[in-house]
Amino acid sequence: MDKKITALCIALVLSVVATTISIVALAQQPTNILTSNGFKSLRSGIYTDGASGTPHYFVSLMVSPDGSITGNVDYLYQDGKTDVALTFIGAGQDNIANLQATYSNAPNQPGQGPSAITMTWSSNKIQMGDCDFYLQQDHPNNSGCYFNYSPRGIR
Repeated sequence: MDKKITALCIALVLSVVATTISIVALAQQPTNILTSNGFKSLRSGIYTDGASGTPHYFVSLMVSPDGSITGNVDYLYQDGKTDVALTFIGAGQDNIANLQATYSNAPNQPGQGPSAITMTWSSNKIQMGDCDFYLQQDHPNNSGCYFNYSPRGIR
């Protein structure tokens, strides 16, 4: 029984690592979203609000050349386990995106939180609206709901 549990744990960890590597590989190049003032870069990839080795939220973001944005906000626990807090889809222009959110798992229950979230961005940083309202987990690292691009993934 212990060998089966160990094998399952190893398989889960390898799955998370493979997913993270895939996202990081896609994130090497920023996607340019057309704005009225020219092009502003928003990089697909992982954005975190905490230090390596600490519990924190992270955003997995995928940006398409047409300006459409999809992703999710997850919570990374001390033991490496993650929970999806919400998923989102929307479109961005002029460094602002209007996202439609769906709450999917702990720490939020389905239907809790605003259905519309405004995301803004600057160089390698995104801001996810008033996340103190909709992210229920204690997140002392998240001052102002800012998430910084993490080329090394969720850490």
